[in-house]
Parts: sequence; C-alpha cells; structure tokens
Amino acid sequence: MTKNIISCKNLKKSFFIKNKILNVLNDISFDIEKGKTFAIVGESGSGKSTIAHILAKLIEPTSGNIFFENSSIFDKTSFDKTSF
Repeated sequence: MTKNIISCKNLKKSFFIKNKILNVLNDISFDIEKGKTFAIVGESGSGKSTIAHILAKLIEPTSGNIFFENSSIFDKTSFDKTSF
C-alpha cells in the first residue's frame, strides 16, 4: 500500500482582474507519494505557478483542499506547520 504525503483534492483558483473572473485552476486533483519524485509540467499559463503558490500557502484556493499526512493545510487547529 502506498502512502500519500500530499493529496490535492478538487483545487480551483479564480482571480478577479479588471472586473472579470479569470479561472486559472479548475478541479485539479493529484496525490504525491512519500519518497517519490513529482513534477508539475505544462504550457506557459497553465497554472503551474499557481499550484506551487497554493502548496506553499502563499495564496489560498478558491475551493478545494490540500492534505499533508491526512491533515488539511488550511485547518489552523490541526495542521502542524513545522512538519510541513
């Protein structure tokens, strides 16, 4: 059985630019297994940096969640920042 260290579930991110909504991520889900190498690749403007910013907690997703060792990184009561 594999153990996922990070699980991203149904991530969505929208930005408001010049009175318009720009949908950057639309229902993105993936898992990263402990001890494995993982890469996010794609064309320019496909949302790679946005995913990285959400993973680093620099921005929050519009919806969806990220779990680190089964704890939501957005749950301030149960998430241990030092282990992340």
